[in-house]
Amino acid sequence: MPVQHEDFITMYKFPSGRAAYAMRQAVAAAKALGDADAVQRADVVLALATATRDMELRYRKARFQPLYGPQADTMDAQVDRTMSAMMAAVGARLAIAGGPDDADPAIKAAARIERELLPRGVSYVTSLSYVEEHESVALLVKRLAPGGDLAAEAKTLGLEPYVKHLHSLNTAFGAELAQATPPSAPSWDAIRAERAKMHRELVRYAAVVLGRYAGDDEDSQRGREALLGPVLAQQRALAASFRNRRGMPDVDPQSGEIEAGMDPLPEDPSA
Repeated sequence: MPVQHEDFITMYKFPSGRAAYAMRQAVAAAKALGDADAVQRADVVLALATATRDMELRYRKARFQPLYGPQADTMDAQVDRTMSAMMAAVGARLAIAGGPDDADPAIKAAARIERELLPRGVSYVTSLSYVEEHESVALLVKRLAPGGDLAAEAKTLGLEPYVKHLHSLNTAFGAELAQATPPSAPSWDAIRAERAKMHRELVRYAAVVLGRYAGDDEDSQRGREALLGPVLAQQRALAASFRNRRGMPDVDPQSGEIEAGMDPLPEDPSA
């Protein structure tokens, strides 16, 4: 039967962010001690933790984030600005109305457009999901364009340039939304294998440090504290989380701060 480090050293399987944060501190401590071997071993764990985290983030993004073409955000913002500018022009005519019975054709046209197209204001449409906004704007353009039931009002107010530009932008926006192809992402088996490799190297690092600094003398104690203190801190933090039934929250690998909404992906990706 093969004898493994894990048979003698029991450690939590660190989330990748916690592992990266601890090992970045360990690398610095090893350099300060002048322990080249510890630097090399800590660097190996840090590289694995960083690679694992990158894989997990790419997997999460592909699975949970709705993705569209690369210009979807830009096109959405341009559609929003054009709609706002057009309705500002409509609102400017209403601002000089003499009252609800004003007979000015332009005032009447503006009142009808505002009443029928955007009774809840521009922000109601711009706050919709991308797909819903695209469909709403397409209908709005259809009514204002030549042949639409509000084409005469648009012409009276000189809105044709806005309508034409909005149609062009919304068409391009729709093309971006049609590119909803998830990016390439690592398989769950690949992530699980990388996590296991990271854990094995972390345990091996701890075993080597404990073996090299095994004595009760001050130098050994100082070495263990410097090289394993960051790892022990994360081990204790995870133990406290489990005691409080908070699961295994991950941290930012640079700052060590707990990341809201970034709990590690479960062992079962369908969970």
